[in-house]
Amino acid sequence: MVLFSFLILNCFPAFSQTKKPDIDELRRSVHKNPKEPSFHANLGRGYAAENSWPESLASFQEALKLNPTYVPAFTGMGIAFFHLGRYPEAMDALKQSIKLAPERSDSHTCLGDTYSALLRWQEAIEEYKFSVSVKPTSEEGHFGLGMAYLATNERNLAAKELEELTRLNSDLAKKLSAALTPPAPAPKKATATPTKKLVPVKKTKPK
Repeated sequence: MVLFSFLILNCFPAFSQTKKPDIDELRRSVHKNPKEPSFHANLGRGYAAENSWPESLASFQEALKLNPTYVPAFTGMGIAFFHLGRYPEAMDALKQSIKLAPERSDSHTCLGDTYSALLRWQEAIEEYKFSVSVKPTSEEGHFGLGMAYLATNERNLAAKELEELTRLNSDLAKKLSAALTPPAPAPKKATATPTKKLVPVKKTKPK
């Protein structure tokens, strides 16, 4: 059985930063440019990189107040809702992002992750498929697709996604490989051979 813990929870590549974001600097940028939605979205990404999801959500919502069609804010808001466990709202935000920009691979991947969290595997598979069709190098899309195939017992298709991740030199190949590898059977405990109890033989006196 596939564990959902294998799935990617942070599906937006911009949220995965090697350098810790300077939140104070991002706040100052917002203060200098309060009417510019991109600065609020950048702050939302910074909060997301620190797993500060309520603050991240608020920043993306502020960006959408300034520009109700700002696609990156819908995607970011969907991811924030996802991490807060508010899946229906996450789906609504991500669907709106896709409606405004159908070719965004990351939005489809994140929507696939949301469906996966709800165990709606067939819908998840469709989103992951679209993600990798738009962006064949999407490591997150291939990984999510492989995990969804594994959840639906399509091991051969999952193995193909592993091949693709390996070709992309993705670190996610190791995670998918681990999920595909059946656990080794537990070693059997050695059982001691019962020993026969020796019964002393009674000596009989000769008649």
